[in-house]
Amino acid sequence: PLYSSAASDVYKRQVMGYVLMAFKKDDIPKRMQASAISARRQSLEGLLAMFIMGGGLWGIGMAGAILMYGKTFLGSENLGYYVLNTLVMMAVALSLSYLIGLFVKNSNMLSGIANILSLGMCFLCGVFVPMNVMDRNVLKVSQFLPVYWYENVNAVSYTHLTLPTNRE
Repeated sequence: PLYSSAASDVYKRQVMGYVLMAFKKDDIPKRMQASAISARRQSLEGLLAMFIMGGGLWGIGMAGAILMYGKTFLGSENLGYYVLNTLVMMAVALSLSYLIGLFVKNSNMLSGIANILSLGMCFLCGVFVPMNVMDRNVLKVSQFLPVYWYENVNAVSYTHLTLPTNRE
């Protein structure tokens, strides 16, 4: 089963961006500066909270894959690779959402930037359009984007039900 969560990264980026924007409103930054907790610790705790929320969203995505594919998904020999691949993609999506949330000032900008980044990567990297249909030059550019490698690992895992090894 090939389960792609790359398109769901739009929602992850927006949700996390809204959370970061909430901490920038009004006098909250001033209150945080006045607290006894250092700025470094506040940032680390914010990142931890984002990864906990991201883990929850990842869990919902995995539950969706299990509901859609059931025993086929759970019985796959490459299940570990699928799970690891989605975890890495989640970490990339959360990192990008944190970066976007640091610089965006209002929710309209957040929605626009998150949609352009997420959907743009999905179109360029083979989520919506198969890679074998794309021009070679587009694929060369898309190799710099994380979604390309996510889709590539999914394709390899799907076509090779048992992954080849170099053991002799």
